[in-house]
Amino acid sequence: MTPLEQLRKMLDEQYYTQQKEEYSVELFPGLSEEEIDDIGKDLRTNYIPDEIRELLAFSSGFLFTAWTPSPLMR
Repeated sequence: MTPLEQLRKMLDEQYYTQQKEEYSVELFPGLSEEEIDDIGKDLRTNYIPDEIRELLAFSSGFLFTAWTPSPLMR
């Protein structure tokens, strides 16, 4: 399974804290090819594998965020 496939799988999962509070994965926007190339230049190898490039183009990171009902749902 590629890193992108693993991340996509996380999006379909439901997560709960020990207190049974629900939370989810929120993605950051993906990077442009130029931004990915700039990161590669800072690496010792000057190389980012294709699987990681694909992942960074899809999303530059993620947060676990707590789900809170809207005031209308209370």
